[in-house]
Amino acid sequence: LSKVASHGHHCPFERLRQELSDTSVVSSAQAQAQRHVIGTLAKGLAAIVSASPADVQGQAIRHFLAKVQQCGANPSPEEAQQCELSLLALGETGKSADLSGTPGFCESLLKQLES
Repeated sequence: LSKVASHGHHCPFERLRQELSDTSVVSSAQAQAQRHVIGTLAKGLAAIVSASPADVQGQAIRHFLAKVQQCGANPSPEEAQQCELSLLALGETGKSADLSGTPGFCESLLKQLES
């Protein structure tokens, strides 16, 4: 993955992130299958984020965090899947990177736990 990340001009991170963030592929699956696929997508996203340069990591973390912050009290199924994917991707990314210094990170996670 570090080779993929280092050749951003051939395989741009933003395109990879968009492809791996597409939860529409699970919309017709059963709930258990949805969770499994979303978890697998999150692991893939985190692996690519972790292998990317610091500026790309920061951009991705901010994107995931924004998705979490957008998740309201009664999200649509698609919004809930995006929120779940972002939370899981942040958790997976946090295994290899310290996210505690990310502005709004702790507050956003606590807000999700409260809702």
